Amino acid sequence: MKHKILLILILVSVFSTIGCTYTNIPEPTEIATEMPTATPTPSPTATPHPTPKDGLTEVFIQGNAFVPETVTVSVKDAVKWTNMDSTTHKIKIMGMVTDDLGQGDSFILAFYQKGTYEYSCKYHPDMKGTVIVQ
Repeated sequence: MKHKILLILILVSVFSTIGCTYTNIPEPTEIATEMPTATPTPSPTATPHPTPKDGLTEVFIQGNAFVPETVTVSVKDAVKWTNMDSTTHKIKIMGMVTDDLGQGDSFILAFYQKGTYEYSCKYHPDMKGTVIVQ
């Protein structure tokens, strides 16, 4: 029994230092969701290149596209995807898949290693985006 607990603690330590961690996510396969607010819906023309705010860069899912399609962030920054479509989407990134994102739902992922991370929508494979971590 002690060996199993030790093995689990070692695995948790290894996975927590590998590269990316979830923010506000109870389990690795679940997403962080937020209730829709009364703020106006952002449009791609109004926010073509969102800027990071306190280490958080926003990407909107709108018109069956990721807006903007490519974002560049620093190590330890996070990206927040918010679904503005009435269509349900599911983000595939780094071998993981979020739960369904309905309209107004969000998913946040922090990046701790430099690199280029491509992602797509599981339901709409032609929807693609890229996160560049510098």
